[in-house]
Amino acid sequence: MLIGIDASRAAIAHPTGTEIYSRDLIRAMLALGTEHHFRLYFRTASPGDTLSETFSRAEQRPIPFPRLW
Repeated sequence: MLIGIDASRAAIAHPTGTEIYSRDLIRAMLALGTEHHFRLYFRTASPGDTLSETFSRAEQRPIPFPRLW
């Protein structure tokens, strides 16, 4: 199954509690030993903290449209 996640808040420059929680939750989901694949959606093409580099079952996708967020 392909699971899409809005990871835009998990990769901002100065994270607060909500962003840290989002990042840690996404990392925990990616670390699970499942057969699922993950697609992480970001606001920019190269987010600061790339969550998908460490995990082979995850890919990054930018969505540069400001009104969709």
